[in-house]
Amino acid sequence: MAATPVGENRHPLFRHGPFRRLIAPATIRGMNAERKRWPPIADVWRFIVVLTIAGWWGALTFYGAVVVPEGTEQLGSQIQGLVTQQVTRTLNLVGDAVIVLLFFELRRTGTRGRWAAWITFVVCQIVLYAVHAWLSALLQPAEGQSVDRVWFYDVHRIYLLTTAVQWAIGPWLLWGVLARETASVTRDQT
Repeated sequence: MAATPVGENRHPLFRHGPFRRLIAPATIRGMNAERKRWPPIADVWRFIVVLTIAGWWGALTFYGAVVVPEGTEQLGSQIQGLVTQQVTRTLNLVGDAVIVLLFFELRRTGTRGRWAAWITFVVCQIVLYAVHAWLSALLQPAEGQSVDRVWFYDVHRIYLLTTAVQWAIGPWLLWGVLARETASVTRDQT
């Protein structure tokens, strides 16, 4: 059995797929390793965009699917709610980074569909900030009053539905960045 030459990977994703220019060895891309050691700026930019979107989506998925249910079971819903209040601030900031990076990516390569998805993502982000502030105010009732749990959970549903819409759009936006790369690789090979 012949050994695979150093720097060569036979997996189709690395030869022809969306990851070809992102992380494939230089010899697969047809670059002369001695002449060009650093990836082009466009590849670094795309890597940052992909990493940011994937990181945001993965963190949101993990938090919603694992941390919230487990935290509610271990800590109770009130304490878990306080933890979630802090974590969602960070998730929203990462969502802001996704918005900014995608804006510049879409200016270069956006289609109407991708712009529509981006606008929906932005609107969801604005709604999340507004509802987050509303929920925080509901958790701090006036002295002598208690939290109106029924009203709180009704408002919280708005937050959950908005997050679900944004979560569903995330992979589509990510695929748009990766699919554009696949299309340019295909054009380069013809």
